[in-house]
Amino acid sequence: MPYNTINSMVKIKQRLEAQFNLNPSLTILAGLMAGILPFAMDPEIKAIYALILPLLAVATTWILLNPTLCFKIGLSSIIGFSLTLLARSPSEKHYDSMLPDRNCGAVVVAEVVDATCSSSDASSWMSQPYPMKIIVRKFKYSESDEWKDTEGSSAVILPRECPRLGYGDTIVMRGAFILPDPPLFKGDFDFNRYLLANGTRRIFKAEACEIESRPGKYDIYRNVLVFRDFLMNKSVDGMKDVENKKIGAAIIFGCRQGLNAEDRRNFLRSGTIHVFSISGLHVGIIAVLLFWAFRWLPFTARHLVVPIVIFLYVFTTGMPPPAVRAFLMISVWCVQRAFLYPSSPMNSVYFAASLILISNPFALLDLGFQFSFIVAGFLVLSWNNSEKWVASALELSRWLPSGGGFTFYILRTRFFRTLLRSLITSLIAWLSGLGLCLVYQGIFVPSSIITNFAIIPFVSLFVAAVVVKMLVFPLVPLANFADVVSEWSLNVIRGASEFGASFGNEYLLKPPLIVLVLFYVAVTVLVMAGRKKVFFISAAAIVLMVSLCYWKCSSSYGSVFVLCGGESQEPVIAVCPPGKRGAFVVNASSKETSRPLLNIFAGRGIDYVDTLLICESRKDFCAGSRYVLTGTRVSNLIIPEKYRQSWFSKNTVENASASGSEIKFISGDSTISGRGNLSYRAEKREGCGADYFIEYILPEYRIELKILDRGAGVKLLEINTPGSTNIKMELINTSVPSMREFKLEAL
Repeated sequence: MPYNTINSMVKIKQRLEAQFNLNPSLTILAGLMAGILPFAMDPEIKAIYALILPLLAVATTWILLNPTLCFKIGLSSIIGFSLTLLARSPSEKHYDSMLPDRNCGAVVVAEVVDATCSSSDASSWMSQPYPMKIIVRKFKYSESDEWKDTEGSSAVILPRECPRLGYGDTIVMRGAFILPDPPLFKGDFDFNRYLLANGTRRIFKAEACEIESRPGKYDIYRNVLVFRDFLMNKSVDGMKDVENKKIGAAIIFGCRQGLNAEDRRNFLRSGTIHVFSISGLHVGIIAVLLFWAFRWLPFTARHLVVPIVIFLYVFTTGMPPPAVRAFLMISVWCVQRAFLYPSSPMNSVYFAASLILISNPFALLDLGFQFSFIVAGFLVLSWNNSEKWVASALELSRWLPSGGGFTFYILRTRFFRTLLRSLITSLIAWLSGLGLCLVYQGIFVPSSIITNFAIIPFVSLFVAAVVVKMLVFPLVPLANFADVVSEWSLNVIRGASEFGASFGNEYLLKPPLIVLVLFYVAVTVLVMAGRKKVFFISAAAIVLMVSLCYWKCSSSYGSVFVLCGGESQEPVIAVCPPGKRGAFVVNASSKETSRPLLNIFAGRGIDYVDTLLICESRKDFCAGSRYVLTGTRVSNLIIPEKYRQSWFSKNTVENASASGSEIKFISGDSTISGRGNLSYRAEKREGCGADYFIEYILPEYRIELKILDRGAGVKLLEINTPGSTNIKMELINTSVPSMREFKLEAL
């Protein structure tokens, strides 16, 4: 082996050992990840196979590093493996161990443990959480059975007629435990993994709910949340717009259940949805205000008091992973500063991640956990280089005459330094979150760099106005002024998110795992590069990978997707043409088919539906349309002219009108012209439903669909394109949802 190669390997080994020595928590986190990751990739993996990765980690550390690190990582791997194994297998007393492996009706006594609940009558403008977190205390299969004492958390979907619930309430419900449906296709949303990340096994769908008892007046957490509700109501009670109240509650306390679908979509598509997740942004703003408020305290006392107050704030938000991460990081930093101990910001990141994974190994599956730690990690990693980039950009100004005196020079330098830091921070935060955005949402939003840069000052202004109002609300004039400032800030934030959602975003294909890994390797090299050559090579690699995703999306083949079964009495047909063109959808019969449909669009880089055709106005044809209309842009809605005969079709038209879709009506034989020409004909048959004949013509292709009713829950679907053989498939209405895909090329 050449000398240069050996020398390079020795240097790499020394740098790795230096990183582990500088950041002791990295050793713990590396071992925990080795033990947890196999279960996170496949929760059903056999334990013997899950041991392979920890053993590889130990062997690699032994060979490349040293025995001491090998022992520490091995011990952490065993801890991570054991904790994950225990978390995967519920105890005998857990309700999931007592229930059959199917949906099961039950009567349940449970305790509400959702910190976002507000039982105050003054919070009537705020919706109840959906779903709501509970702990199951006991249950029985029917009213005549005996109670079974149990444990374990669940999430309940409350009935419409339900009393207002608060944290700690004991409730009695009648309904059913629902097992999450498996994904319909690879890349579909896996609800089971989502429940695991939140420590939950099943959803409970309640038909009736009543309060059995409320916690005592000395319940500490309940009283803290009651005080939180008081502050939340006081902070928004002067606002005129109810939607602003809901957004304000989401930003300050993380109570996101009141957000409407339009605001959710705008903040998601503009890349600013993180403002509703209590994380480093919120904790950082609160910390700055606290350090200013406690500036009269001695240095040590100030740095010890601030983490305590921040903990109380995070405590009232339900302690989500991003908030806990931010709290732990700033607490470690404050304690080290208080005792003049040298601090390592990256060690704080590793320490926070390790604590959260020890408390819940499956938190690794949580999207908030992944975004929070990846973005925070890259921001910390890039700090030294960011300061160098800022200094380089301002180097020339240091040698030019200020022209306005020393004070002007200082103010100008600080302004531009802050401006450049903010831009670089926004860029790195966007870049570090880009890979996850493409994987989970399929969205590429470069405009979010500017949007985030624009709204963060107004988020800070809003928080500051709320804090001022809390301090001076007995003084009505000052409180009214704070109301004006806070509502104006929210209007600016909403306007910026709406603009960002409609400008400069693209849907791209989901990248494979190897591309995702290479992408984050390139980002790591980019933010840590010490040489221009390395910097530009890594930047070119990032641009190349994103360009490949865009090219692959633009040149993708067309497909027809057929979804049926479950709650869907009528099949849903989605025609996805080649490239980045709008989809053509026939029917949106239920939530079970509409949500996977949106995941299909996101995974294929389709950012809008050109035409949504509803064949009839009955519930079976359009009950899931609101999910499609609020989840993506629909250019044209085509619906029978007698849509007022059904509440569901009326609601579909209202949602389409609110979202800006063009609405066209059909009756009998109809031909609709638009981007594509649509011919539609329905034939009623005795003893069966109707047959539907649909022809959709675009300049690029033409497709014919026939949906024939054969009675007894059986449909015959025919799909035909010019120059191809006719494809026929029988669709049987079953309780299990299913999906089939046919390539347009093959047709």
